[in-house]
Amino acid sequence: MHLTRPRNRGGFLRSGYEAAASERLNMADIGKIEYRVIPITRYTVTRYYSGENTGGVEQRGEYNNANVAYEVGYALARAEHDRLGWPLGDERIKYPESPGARCVVASGSTGTGGFSA
Repeated sequence: MHLTRPRNRGGFLRSGYEAAASERLNMADIGKIEYRVIPITRYTVTRYYSGENTGGVEQRGEYNNANVAYEVGYALARAEHDRLGWPLGDERIKYPESPGARCVVASGSTGTGGFSA
């Protein structure tokens, strides 16, 4: 089943909730309207890779919880490490930092992880 979103007279897309709400409310009934911007924190697991003639970043997942993202990132790094057969402690692979771990970046400011150069 394909759903289409209703359009108002100006052609802008509206959700079904917005369309139904505007039909129920008469503009004279509205006493106050407020718009807010609410921060949403998400945690993305990425895989950075580089070689002699190649490199890039791939997104591997997005999570609501830092601990879940860490566990997924760690499991992916460990699986790739095992698959490649590199010895433990090999500096060619970097595991994700645990949530709450702080690091110092090149500029001297503190950050919450990232990729090394």
